[in-house]
Amino acid sequence: MAELVDALDSKSNGSNTVRVRFSLRPPRKKIIMNYFYEISLRLNLLKNSIRNLLKNNDQDKNKKFIEKYFQNKKGIYVDVGSYHPIRISNTLNLYKRGWKGINIDISKKTIDLFKLARPNDTNLNLAAGSKNKNVYFFYDKDLSMVNSLNKNFFIKMSKKKAKSKKIKMRTLDFILNKFLRKKNINFLDIDAEGNDYDVLKGINLKKFNIEIILIEGHAYNLNLKKKCEKMLKYLNKNNFKLIYGSFPGNGIFKNKRFSYND
Repeated sequence: MAELVDALDSKSNGSNTVRVRFSLRPPRKKIIMNYFYEISLRLNLLKNSIRNLLKNNDQDKNKKFIEKYFQNKKGIYVDVGSYHPIRISNTLNLYKRGWKGINIDISKKTIDLFKLARPNDTNLNLAAGSKNKNVYFFYDKDLSMVNSLNKNFFIKMSKKKAKSKKIKMRTLDFILNKFLRKKNINFLDIDAEGNDYDVLKGINLKKFNIEIILIEGHAYNLNLKKKCEKMLKYLNKNNFKLIYGSFPGNGIFKNKRFSYND
């Protein structure tokens, strides 16, 4: 809630005293707007919780594979392009089992939802990429699965005119060094909407002990096909083998240093 701080600066001139009051309370309109914004977030979480109960959970085979693979394990996940803490989330059930992790997304609304739904996680409103710099991302609405750093990708997927916002980009190396105490990551999920290879280039796969990577590769044009080829070579070079799904597409890669279900 808003905090009120009063400072009294008294100067005496004979019997006269000058009193100056400083208030740090936000304007009432802003307080009301924040209140209704939080209500809208909580209603969104409730709606998607009910939707999850009613839908057919067998639809997402990758998610089912991940949950089965880690069925007897607690660990750490890193979710890049996390989108939503409940809807279409590959890490929701892991979180319910006691896992903890880092959720990263370019949408402030996404991260505000994560802060409410997963207060024990580290939730970051950042872009992940190959460099530490400021960039622009492209969007039509605050909460969308196709918001992207790639303008052409966004227009292709959304069929809408792009709006843009500036955001900080940080490499996964930078983020993990700052927020992860140990170098072990059981599950890295990358879904960066056309920017996946750039995210992958921002992490030293020899430095961090990563067990499973789920990554999305789009290949609807020549440029993206070449990026998928580079991603595959990069993963294979760093001892990751495709064990489930397809690539291009949604591929699950296992670090060869781990047995199937360590």
